[in-house]
Amino acid sequence: MSWLTELFCPGLVRENAELRGRVEYYAGEAGAFERLAVRRGRNEQRMARDIVDRDKRLMRQSAVITELRAQLAEAQDVGGSKPRKGTRLGRALTACAAYRQQIAADARIIRQQQHRLDDALGLNDPDVLAGLNWQATRQDKRTGVQL
Repeated sequence: MSWLTELFCPGLVRENAELRGRVEYYAGEAGAFERLAVRRGRNEQRMARDIVDRDKRLMRQSAVITELRAQLAEAQDVGGSKPRKGTRLGRALTACAAYRQQIAADARIIRQQQHRLDDALGLNDPDVLAGLNWQATRQDKRTGVQL
């Protein structure tokens, strides 16, 4: 600032210095929020990759199950009876049952991870669902001056 401004507007000089301090503070806060957003983005990408990988595995297992069901239907049409436990088809059916259990377990894990992702993004937060009034009814809200 020029010496004339300092001479005739000392309040303006103080206000300008205060505003510069606020700008520096908010620039630092913005940097912190950017780092937090990047970290959250990485976590979300990792969780999304995990979900996609599990989905691919489930699709492969589902294709195997479909193939085994087709083979079973074919065998029942030819033989007319259920296969014995020691036969090749019996072993395939046992494997099919194991795949189905694995698919159910993986589906449960995917649901849990989706719920964790929703929690991480704040979608299941009751405060968000409550809307604007949650701020006035907070339990941890402090009133008065704290020293």
